[in-house]
Amino acid sequence: MKFGEIVKKIKLAKKEIILRYPKIEDLNGFRCLTNSLVEEGAFINIQTKISRKKELEWLLDQIKNIENKKGILLVVEIDGEIKGFATIEKSWGLTRQPGFHIGELEINLAKDARRIGLGDRLLLIAIREAKKRLKIKIIFIDVAKPNKIALNFYEKHGFKKVGVIRKGFKYHGKYFNDLILVKYL
Repeated sequence: MKFGEIVKKIKLAKKEIILRYPKIEDLNGFRCLTNSLVEEGAFINIQTKISRKKELEWLLDQIKNIENKKGILLVVEIDGEIKGFATIEKSWGLTRQPGFHIGELEINLAKDARRIGLGDRLLLIAIREAKKRLKIKIIFIDVAKPNKIALNFYEKHGFKKVGVIRKGFKYHGKYFNDLILVKYL
């Protein structure tokens, strides 16, 4: 992986969208994206604005995972700004078997990058990259039960509910069931 390596260019809603691997210069863009999702009240694991230091730690971990073939991170760039990303990381905690053929998915898109078909394309390209680079066979994601838009999106793409962690997602002091969805590749 080369820093900033372009995986795909696509055109949606009259915009050219670049899907690429990250580079360290993306730090502020990632931080702005994350903090905009926090401000929006999106159902993400981070619920307070993130510091530059914490975002740097996350980005360096992601880059290390990519270099060690433990994960992929595709950046969504529109008009020079980071508007989203998809990660798939080998899930070390879920399997006792060598080979680690399971990947954990996360997708985040800025509000102005949704509802144009970008999520569909990003998911498919991220899965393709993970199969190629990580050799994974199964992808899973957890979705807070109230997040019906995300739940419908993943089910539309062939993810199946396989379990529930009761009160597994804490969101602003309230507990919600966390649904586990799986897709076999």
